[in-house]
Amino acid sequence: MEVRVIFMDATAEKVFKNVDNIYTKGGLLVIRDGDLLYKYPLENIFSTVHKHGAHCGSRAWKKKEFTKQKDNEVVL
Repeated sequence: MEVRVIFMDATAEKVFKNVDNIYTKGGLLVIRDGDLLYKYPLENIFSTVHKHGAHCGSRAWKKKEFTKQKDNEVVL
């Protein structure tokens, strides 16, 4: 997924491509990109943008638009 982060003092957004996961831990925003973890203090971040997409529990997932059933097993 692509993630865009706008920092408080920055004039342009920072774009991360191929992000595996994004989450907060303590006072940090953590962006996992393969084997790399980018950690930024939340107090320095103005905004983040990313496409949400289908995941377990989403409307699209419940409609089975992005899943296949195989022998009572859900394959994402």
